[in-house]
Amino acid sequence: MKIIIIGGGVSGLAISCKLAKEKIDNILIEKRPFLGGRAYSFFDKNSKEEIDNGQHIIVGACKEFINFLYEINAIEKISFEKKLRIPVLNKNKLVNLRSHNFPINILGKVFSILEYKHLKLRERISLLKTLYKISKMKPKDLKELDNENFYNWLKNNNQSKNTIDCFWELFAIPALNDEIKNVSASIGIRLFQVAFIESDINANFAIPNVGLTKLLGDSAENFLKNTNTKIIKNQEIKSIIVKNDKISGVITKDDRKIKSDIVISTLPPNQILDIIPKNHQSYFKKSKEINMAPIVGIHLWFENYFFDEKFMVVLGSPIQWIFNDSKIKNSSSSFQHIVISLSNAWEWKNKPKKIIKEIFLSEINKLFPKSKKSKLINFSVIKMLNATFRCQPGIQKIRSKNRTKIKGLYISGDWAESEWPSTMEAAVISAKNTILDIKKDFANKL
Repeated sequence: MKIIIIGGGVSGLAISCKLAKEKIDNILIEKRPFLGGRAYSFFDKNSKEEIDNGQHIIVGACKEFINFLYEINAIEKISFEKKLRIPVLNKNKLVNLRSHNFPINILGKVFSILEYKHLKLRERISLLKTLYKISKMKPKDLKELDNENFYNWLKNNNQSKNTIDCFWELFAIPALNDEIKNVSASIGIRLFQVAFIESDINANFAIPNVGLTKLLGDSAENFLKNTNTKIIKNQEIKSIIVKNDKISGVITKDDRKIKSDIVISTLPPNQILDIIPKNHQSYFKKSKEINMAPIVGIHLWFENYFFDEKFMVVLGSPIQWIFNDSKIKNSSSSFQHIVISLSNAWEWKNKPKKIIKEIFLSEINKLFPKSKKSKLINFSVIKMLNATFRCQPGIQKIRSKNRTKIKGLYISGDWAESEWPSTMEAAVISAKNTILDIKKDFANKL
């Protein structure tokens, strides 16, 4: 059996590596000169540093993604925080949202919420009641809430505006890359089930201590070099070849035909129709209903250090999450590299670099007075206009299944059917499910 994987992003890499681990040969085709898809890094000429196209946090709930890092020998390239401690700055008041080790896990979580002083006592009690309700919800309960938005669900469960601003959106906006008014309640609730409730380790997280290309693309490629997998870069697929409703190969952009029994597309939803022959497109047209959302990353290099935390959340500010990249990556540079990650970045995606620089430098100077004495020596803005798919109400009805109506054609990626939002975890889960479908369909031929 000949297997072709279109796309060398997280899902494509996971499929290729998992197949190779089982000694199943495959061809991985990527249109760009590097692997990693939407998670990559590049060399910044001005700072002479490798910088990421977007800041990533890996929560402990991302079990499949973490297992994948183990498989490709990349686990040492992320740093786990031993205890959850998120510094949250609100109106010049700094409060730590932290985990506690109690003999009974639930008591530690209760204590964490009760000491979170950005909320009034009655808000903390109401929050605990809602988290308890979420902990008891079953998959069928979530399915019924797919058409409702997460904001309305929270309001209907007695969550105040302050609680939504200071707790729910603190996690939901970076994880879902959208306003919670635009997010399916089923996705929002499931996010808090897996990331905050289901186990103690799930509330903790890790941050890459190297660039994303070294973490993912390079690590996976090094793993695959020791297998029979063939990697083709700088090659775009123009179309799949379908004969009698069955896959027979692909056509590259330079009109070369490559025969195949199985094709796995890991292209994003806004690109999948480009490779499907017109007489087979009706089944895939729902992908056009899935919208994409932007993320903007702002990189600032200062002459002197002024920010000591690894990261911080800033409420009531355009900054959202701020990261001390120098500390995270143990940089030996005398300069401090600060990264601001802007999710739900509709306001910023079309703004000129000069205006973004003025706004965010002013904001940093206001929040961190010591920064006024530190000269800004370099500034960069990275705009990912199609960073993630939007988990809008009704999304679960239009996410693609892994198996398609064309025999031998499979869809994999973070946007394919799962209970997860647009994350690297969703991409690896989709990869795993795709392989299971292939094994069922071609059990005696692999």
